[in-house]
Amino acid sequence: MPMEKTLIDNLTKKIESLIALYEATKAEINRLESTLDAYQDKLLAKNAKIEELETQIDKLKLKNKNLQLVDAFNISTNDKARAQRSIDRLIKEIDDCIAMMNI
Repeated sequence: MPMEKTLIDNLTKKIESLIALYEATKAEINRLESTLDAYQDKLLAKNAKIEELETQIDKLKLKNKNLQLVDAFNISTNDKARAQRSIDRLIKEIDDCIAMMNI
């Protein structure tokens, strides 16, 4: 009988060890799931911030484009006169070319 008792004791210790290992693994899985949930929440927050910043970038790009257009039309009086002379000269050249084509 002592041999059977030793086998039963060994088996009991192994089962207890297996149960302890199972419990430790289960606790580790729960900890990892909590960590995963926390990281998923952070990821969602980061993605929302990225979308917000992309929207802000798009608005700033549009504002910059509009400012560039405004700046393009804000030329000095001297530049306006020079631009008008260039336009007048181009119109005269176009008129001359049309006149030559009609000959």
